[in-house]
Amino acid sequence: MALRKAPLSHTPVGHEPVLLLMTKQSESVGHAELVSGGQTSLHSHPGGGSGPALKSGLESAITEGTTRAVVFATAFASAPDVVVSFADNSAEQSTCSAYSPTTTGFTIRVDKVGGGQSKSRDVFWQATDAGNP
Repeated sequence: MALRKAPLSHTPVGHEPVLLLMTKQSESVGHAELVSGGQTSLHSHPGGGSGPALKSGLESAITEGTTRAVVFATAFASAPDVVVSFADNSAEQSTCSAYSPTTTGFTIRVDKVGGGQSKSRDVFWQATDAGNP
């Protein structure tokens, strides 16, 4: 990965200088079709040596009122912190949560808020052990 510092030619009075960092990195992402018709995308940056690791992915078509287990391709050294958010632009009122993170995976739960028929939602996730002892 190459970092380049953009030159600062002029900073107006009363404004702080701005440092722009540009990165370029080549990486590959794996996709695997699930039996239920959903799709899982896994993306990871293993920590170098004893550094932290970051893994992320997309779980598609999780029906409201259900859970989905996510299994990491490689285990973390300690249970990671996990963040989830919706990946679709649905007008549905739903919540998504991450439960029971372990070194090998965690569970996503999607719940419907209010009445009506349950819909399927796509969920992004990120897991990292950065900051863990």
